[in-house]
Amino acid sequence: MFVSSGCLICFIWRGTLYAANVGNSRAVLGSVTDVGNLKRLVVKQLVRDHNLYDGNIQKQVRNLQPDTNDDYNDKYVSMLFIRDRGLIDTTRCIGYSYLKEEISEGVEIPSWERMPRALNFTRPLLTSKPDVYSRILSKSDKFVIFGSSGLWKLMSKKDAAKVVNTSPRDGIAERLATLALQNGAKRRGRTYRVA
Repeated sequence: MFVSSGCLICFIWRGTLYAANVGNSRAVLGSVTDVGNLKRLVVKQLVRDHNLYDGNIQKQVRNLQPDTNDDYNDKYVSMLFIRDRGLIDTTRCIGYSYLKEEISEGVEIPSWERMPRALNFTRPLLTSKPDVYSRILSKSDKFVIFGSSGLWKLMSKKDAAKVVNTSPRDGIAERLATLALQNGAKRRGRTYRVA
């Protein structure tokens, strides 16, 4: 009831790639196309991550309810409060069941998760409905990178795709994780080395 997780799946069936996401993970497709005598790397994010720091996601949450509804204003403030407290920063997840249904006076919510003005709301704050994407694969499509929000906060999808495109496949996940840790350390004025 008080924990959550994201879920990202991807599979290929009969030449079509299918991806579904609940949460703030991403699947990124790397394709190599011919431009004259050169090859160009094209990077496409397959599924949207539902991160509340994204202005488009905030707008989507706002548009779910009419502006005239006071409950909606409480709902939106509650979502930002949840994000700012570090409890969850997505609008879709598995878990946090008490935020997916109406909360009444009888439901006991831990004090550390109580929200101002919104202990009684009539619409869910979260959903577990995934974003789904499909694409017929072509010969130019070369790889898919799966990553949680931790990777994407420290590395752009273009940088990650460049690494995958130019590196051997053996150990590539470890290489991406190491580069992300090095980027995170650098942002804090430190260094990270693999022992």
